Amino acid sequence: MDRATRPDRTGRRSRRLVAVLVLAGALAIAGLPAAAHAEGAMTATAAATMADASSPCRSVPVEADGPLRSALAREAFGVDGTGVTVGVISDSFDTAVGAATDAAQDVALGALPGPGNPCGYAQPVEVLVEGAPGGDDEGRAMAQLVHGIAPGARLLFASADPDQSAAIEALVAAGADVIVDDIWLPAEPVFQRGLVGDAVQAAVDAGVAYVAAAGNFTVVGDPAYASAGRPVGGWQTAAYRPMPCPAEVAAAASGPVDCLDVDPGPAETPYNAVTFAAESGAPLVLQWGEPFGAADATAFDLWAVDADDVAQPLVTPIPGTSMGFGALYNLTPDVVETRLVVSRRLDGGTPGTPPLRWSIASNGSAPTILALEFDRNIGGDLVGGTMGGHPAYGAAIPVAAADWRTPDTVERFSSIGPVTQLFGPQRRDGAPAPALPEPVVVEGPAVTGVDGLRTTFFPASSAEHRFFGTSAAAPTVAGVLALARALDPDASVAGLRAAMTATAAPMTNRYPDTAPERVQGAGRIDAYALLSILAPPPAPDPRPAPEPDAAPARLAESGAAPVPLAPAVAVLLVGAGLATLARRRGRA
Repeated sequence: MDRATRPDRTGRRSRRLVAVLVLAGALAIAGLPAAAHAEGAMTATAAATMADASSPCRSVPVEADGPLRSALAREAFGVDGTGVTVGVISDSFDTAVGAATDAAQDVALGALPGPGNPCGYAQPVEVLVEGAPGGDDEGRAMAQLVHGIAPGARLLFASADPDQSAAIEALVAAGADVIVDDIWLPAEPVFQRGLVGDAVQAAVDAGVAYVAAAGNFTVVGDPAYASAGRPVGGWQTAAYRPMPCPAEVAAAASGPVDCLDVDPGPAETPYNAVTFAAESGAPLVLQWGEPFGAADATAFDLWAVDADDVAQPLVTPIPGTSMGFGALYNLTPDVVETRLVVSRRLDGGTPGTPPLRWSIASNGSAPTILALEFDRNIGGDLVGGTMGGHPAYGAAIPVAAADWRTPDTVERFSSIGPVTQLFGPQRRDGAPAPALPEPVVVEGPAVTGVDGLRTTFFPASSAEHRFFGTSAAAPTVAGVLALARALDPDASVAGLRAAMTATAAPMTNRYPDTAPERVQGAGRIDAYALLSILAPPPAPDPRPAPEPDAAPARLAESGAAPVPLAPAVAVLLVGAGLATLARRRGRA
């Protein structure tokens, strides 16, 4: 979600890579993208056969109905979500300025329930916590997608601002049976469950099926380079492999350091060469496998070493945590090649050799990284992982995205796993949590939903208001789960999840060298097959899942533009509260 206004480009050019380092006492980065929504303008297609356009009372068709077989499920099993409550968490519901419609108009257009809904669904959306004035109302767009699949469901909304945990608790208290969100912050830990994850776990323990957007941060190597077609937006190793630092990093460090050997083979090299696209940029997150609050936690830094052997710090550690934040921008009109180096500080405590991961929170539709030297999964090193936060702690159902017209393959930006928890949940008193008896691994998304769907107003940049990203895919899965809960109110969350994954439709893995469970989970959710497991259908399946039409070319799939900054490293120290990185926010 956009939590900051994007300033206009100044036109300044530099051949240096520019980093913005943000430290926050509250450990919350409000401006980093929760999971940026990918926007795209499209021409109309002849894919009406895939959409449920049979309801003349609706202003836009329910395009997800075809690939997810949800119209067939409603018809065959006689359910529409009645008796089920779905809660939506996002930025705002009805505060956008200049949107094509407001909530009342959406009701009149049949896109939302409420008094005057032409389809007869008169129960209005209940807004428990509204977002700040001038929001994007992405929560209203998500609610439209849930309503299309499960029109009889009661809908609730609660803004994630200012407290996502409180929003979850409010929805549970109001009776939500299913919750869907598209907000997570990179400040959430990777190697242990964070505080928002506690609220998600409590909701699931209370019987709520919790659906979360997996994120839109995958970056794919450019066809012109050796990394073509490979996910290259993240890199992680199972353990730190120390070696001497290159002279330029040792000289720039504030104390004694050693560096990570990024080659898992017998050779030693501290350099991971990376090629950055012209005029691109994104936040960086570095995390390592030690618990928050550990007094003697190891501290790591991430550096960029340019062609002149000048080392610039990109990420600096946050005291009391096992993470660091930064941002990397290439403001030049040319492609830039540099080398990434990870160093370990040796001037305090007992340095460990934990696993570590860096990832770039780039909108994958406007990739920052074109190529990465060590771009293969080998020797325990994994490349491309960008999932994180509460979607990846195991309690939530993380959702990947596939275009509704080409639903056999995930979108190139859809975030992939894995995420490994090594420690107990983050403690609110700041003390370090103990190690888990065994690591808990979430391989990736649980299932895939569909995106590219029409709404009445969102996003404003699309003439047809086609909503892309895992932010759009997640509510389609939530809508299907509402149908399932309407059919079998007594089904447990674990039972629903098992049935949902067992009946998911197979998909083609976009990345052959990456395990499919890291990319698309069990596959595309199939509403008819899911409901068939919960209760025998009254009649045999009347038709197979439809074959998708070829998707038309997208006119645009624009994402976050880089923030123009001076050609230097700027360090913003924020003593308390939230630190905001000024860039366009996105949603998963």
